[in-house]
Amino acid sequence: MLYGRTGTELADSPAFDDLYATAQRLRVPLHFHPQVPVPAVMDAYYAGLGGTGFGLGTAGLGWYYDLGVQYLRMILSGVFDRYPDLQIVAGHWGELVLFYLDHTGILAHNARLERPLLEYFTQNFWIAGSGTVSERYLRWTAEIVGTERMVYSTDYPYTFGTRPGGFPYLDTANGVARSFLEDAPFTDEEKAAIGSGNWERLTGHVR
Repeated sequence: MLYGRTGTELADSPAFDDLYATAQRLRVPLHFHPQVPVPAVMDAYYAGLGGTGFGLGTAGLGWYYDLGVQYLRMILSGVFDRYPDLQIVAGHWGELVLFYLDHTGILAHNARLERPLLEYFTQNFWIAGSGTVSERYLRWTAEIVGTERMVYSTDYPYTFGTRPGGFPYLDTANGVARSFLEDAPFTDEEKAAIGSGNWERLTGHVR
């Protein structure tokens, strides 16, 4: 597990080429976790709200923008063209990126990428929900990358979701992480794949 930024180095820095080449050679996935945005961003966008501002800049929203930009930088700078078999596990339903691909996809031409932007997510990324139990996000992710590119995860005890009627909640004790997958609008085979089969296929640990 890595961060999108290491000190001042961004995820697409050539400094990490050895890491990406080794991960590709060993056929092991890399997982990036969000981190607090740089101080200038925190000051410019999230200051002035007290503790709410820090929450908005981190687990509320800022984490995911920060890491989503790193993923896009990796793609647009050619990391996956140099290492086409590199596999990334992206949490939090893809760190916001999947929800805007219809628009950001136009940048593939400007960056002279070898593939459409969407193909990098269907060939180099595996998407996990990371404790956000949203049926909307679940359906959207399946539509974008397919259930064969989804791996299930929780973030116990931080299991967030939305109850019918649109009210967010934090559920730590009622088994929602399990029931969320069990009640998902997929076949039993797809649920089994999301629950464990895709991970075993990704890592080569097939029983």
